Amino acid sequence: MAPIRPAIRSLIAAVAGTALLGLAGCAAAAPAPTVTPTVEPEPTETTVTEPDEPTTDTIEVWNDEGTIGLRVPAGWNQTDSSFEADQGWEAGLLAGPDLAAVYTGVDVVKVRAVSRATDPASYTQTLLAQQAAGGCEIITESLPYADGVYSGVAGSADCSGVLEVDFIYVVLGFSADDGSSSGYLALQLDPGSPDTLVDDILTSFLVDFGA
Repeated sequence: MAPIRPAIRSLIAAVAGTALLGLAGCAAAAPAPTVTPTVEPEPTETTVTEPDEPTTDTIEVWNDEGTIGLRVPAGWNQTDSSFEADQGWEAGLLAGPDLAAVYTGVDVVKVRAVSRATDPASYTQTLLAQQAAGGCEIITESLPYADGVYSGVAGSADCSGVLEVDFIYVVLGFSADDGSSSGYLALQLDPGSPDTLVDDILTSFLVDFGA
């Protein structure tokens, strides 16, 4: 599996943090510091908090050719690889709990890839434009992404009131740093999905066309 990657939500926080630091640098000069007597704190007892256990079981899914794999919630156990040949794609994977409702439902992940590197930003721009044309409101766009294995551009949209159910659309256009592949990963998620869901999927996704 590929190394851990930051979530789209984390990327947004990082960008916001950079902006705040920039604004802080433009602030007026701070007043001269005043000397405050040092008071030794009373000793306190430290409580160690154990990390939370994962709340959702996951499964590993692959396309028929074994070239695309990722980890998803256990309920997303329906997969389809039959759509990879259209529009020049060499490999694809569609996964979710109900593929019959893929275009009107939520909790769907789609990955498409080709065995060569192209501009990952073009995938993100095209897919976000399609969502906007369908009535979705763009939340973020052109967020840079890099994890040491893949680089690319991420974006998201709020698709409330567009189809039969409301959903959040997240897309990552990626290109392998070694030039071996490029493509996009798109998610159609329930607005109430756990904060960690996008991160969990990005952490695990892998495209491997072999030598």
